Amino acid sequence: MNFNYLLKVLFLLLAIPLSVITLHAEDVKPPSILRAAEVAYQDFSAKLDQGRTIQWEYSDYVGNIQNYDIGLSESDTSYIVVFLLKQGDVKINGGGGEYKINKGDFRVMQFTGYK
Repeated sequence: MNFNYLLKVLFLLLAIPLSVITLHAEDVKPPSILRAAEVAYQDFSAKLDQGRTIQWEYSDYVGNIQNYDIGLSESDTSYIVVFLLKQGDVKINGGGGEYKINKGDFRVMQFTGYK
């Protein structure tokens, strides 16, 4: 068999699956739970910014959203987004909070701050 012919066949066999993957990747949307996480993240960031008016020893640490772990879960009607203060070198009891985000319209149904 001609070597060029084999290369063309090999190229087609490789190109077809890649184009199918590419077409499907454009249609993929992130899961709704990630949208709920974004809503909670934005709201919690705003709460942290408001809390920076109170100055104390750990204001900078507690006011930085990068110092929080984030957990995601869901129920039949809502997404649950939890923010927990990381316990690195700083040992603080409490901090963070829990959001319930409506699955239908992604609005905050409830926020419970951890003390």
